[in-house]
This record gives sequence, structure tokens and C-alpha cells, in this order.
Amino acid sequence: MAKSLFSLNRPLTPDEMIERRRQLVRLGLAWLAMMQVMMFALPGYLHRGDIPVDSLDVLEWAIFLMNWVSFVMTIPVILYSAWPIWGGAMRAWSLRRVTMDVPVAISMIAAFIPSAIATVSGHGEVYFDSITMFVAFLLTARYFEMRAQQAVDASTRSETLQTLCQPLM
Repeated sequence: MAKSLFSLNRPLTPDEMIERRRQLVRLGLAWLAMMQVMMFALPGYLHRGDIPVDSLDVLEWAIFLMNWVSFVMTIPVILYSAWPIWGGAMRAWSLRRVTMDVPVAISMIAAFIPSAIATVSGHGEVYFDSITMFVAFLLTARYFEMRAQQAVDASTRSETLQTLCQPLM
């Protein structure tokens, strides 16, 4: 049994090392973009009706500009960092099954498309901060899951799975 999530009972195969590095790059990009997009979303949170007109004009210009920057920074997260989610959703779709990736992919589309339309039109709410945060947290959980699976000895894992597969009665 593994003592820690970060300890290994066996050396990793080259394929496991490559997959771990890919996940770390995807995870790093998602977290970096999430922090930046959250920072760019701040002007949108400051918008209130009781601001003087000259300040309101500057704030609306800042919101417009930051929405575009957030849009540009969210695209790599959607296309590269979330690639495992898209792949899982496509595999599930081809097998005519619903896995966790399917509603996640639908929710990313449902948040990204209206946000992109609002950014291009200059009117409406954007949810780029929510999208990047969702992807970053989901990829973090998946990375910890992968590390835990790699930390458990393969023979122990198969033994435990066999006992879990026994009929209850």
C-alpha cells in the first residue's frame, strides 16, 4: 500500500512519465490562465449604477478590453487543457454512453459560446473566469487521481478490485 500520494512503489514506465508530464503542462496552463482571467474579470465585478458618468465610461471601456483578453486566454484552456475532457466525451458519445465528461463538455460549450457572443457583440455577461476555473479544478482532481493510481502497487490494486467485484450475496 502506498504511504503517500507522491510516493511510488515502482518505477514509472516511459508512457506513464510522458502522460504525467502532459497532464502537468495542461494543468499548469489551466491554472495560469485561470488566475489571469480572474484578474481580468475584476472590472466587471466593479460595475455599479451609482458610478459617475466619466468613471463609468472608463470602466465600460476596461470591461470591453478585459473581456477580449479573457476570451483570448480562455481559448487555449478550452482547446488544449480540456483536451482529455473532449476526448472522453467523444469516446462516450461513440459508445452511446454518458460519462462524467459528457455533461462537463456540454457545460463548457454552454458557457463559452454565449460568452464569446457577448464579447464580440460588446453586450452581455461573460463567464470566461468560470470556465477556466472549472477546467483547472477538474484537471487538478484528475491529476491527483492519476498520482494515487500510480502510487498504489499494481498487484495490490488488482487484489482489491477483485474483492470489490465479488457478489454481495
